[in-house]
Amino acid sequence: MATHGRTGAGTAGDHRRRHQWQGLHRRHAGRHWPACGQLYLAAVEKAGIAREGRPVIVGELDPPAGLLEALQRIGAKVQRAGVDFTVERLTEGGWRWRHRDGTTLTLPDPALAAPVQYANAASAIAALHALEPGRDLHAAASASLRSARVRGAVAELRH
Repeated sequence: MATHGRTGAGTAGDHRRRHQWQGLHRRHAGRHWPACGQLYLAAVEKAGIAREGRPVIVGELDPPAGLLEALQRIGAKVQRAGVDFTVERLTEGGWRWRHRDGTTLTLPDPALAAPVQYANAASAIAALHALEPGRDLHAAASASLRSARVRGAVAELRH
């Protein structure tokens, strides 16, 4: 359902396919569609995990056209970053998540430092919003953002 980083699209509980898509996308990153028909085909293949009437979160701001076309043919309920939900960084700290239905959350900055974490969190919140419409998103998202950690060795370099 939700996307991670530059994965494009995915469904809840389908981690294996989501990571396959991520690998395909990274291999073809920086190439233009005419030079890389494989990215278009990978996008169409990835859309194959979608189901008619079920939500699909597309977290990439500029997804491959083949993905959107295939999702439309399938009849999935597509929600796109930058279209159906947005991220706004706040000057006083924190950020705001907004959905086209009017739902707005003001949230703490993610504990993980990479700027992509805002997009990752926004996609995850969109997935939760689509799957559990009445849930208290603010409590769930705030707690997750504050407690997220990366396993393993992480070094911070300072000049």
